[in-house]
Amino acid sequence: MSHEQMLAWVDEASSFYVQDAADRLTKAATKMREIAKTLRDRPGRVEWKGEAEKAFMEWADGLASSTHSLADYSDDASFWMSQASDAIALAVFGVRVKRRWSIFDGLGYCCHSLSRRPSDARREYCPSAERQDRTESRSSP
Repeated sequence: MSHEQMLAWVDEASSFYVQDAADRLTKAATKMREIAKTLRDRPGRVEWKGEAEKAFMEWADGLASSTHSLADYSDDASFWMSQASDAIALAVFGVRVKRRWSIFDGLGYCCHSLSRRPSDARREYCPSAERQDRTESRSSP
């Protein structure tokens, strides 16, 4: 992506929705673990004997194991989506701060010093401005 495309993407990105999806995955993982536990416990209630019982128990155990693995996968995905949400929030914040500073840099202001006189803010946040002011004051009659 070009820099402009990345900035446009960051403007459209929403850490809220990514974090919301991560939270839903965590809830799903919790529910899947409950289901896996039930799948492990319930087959023991079967009252038959022989090959059918053995096959059913193996199938139920495999299903419970797969369900538990899916819960682990969901938790892992949730963790990384949460990390992505944080990264998006940080990127959006950084872009907004950078844009704010670039606007104020051009004017010689800073958002913290708008209440001050523009010339004071310009000197405080732009060291070259102070040198420029001194040069201009010496050359003026």
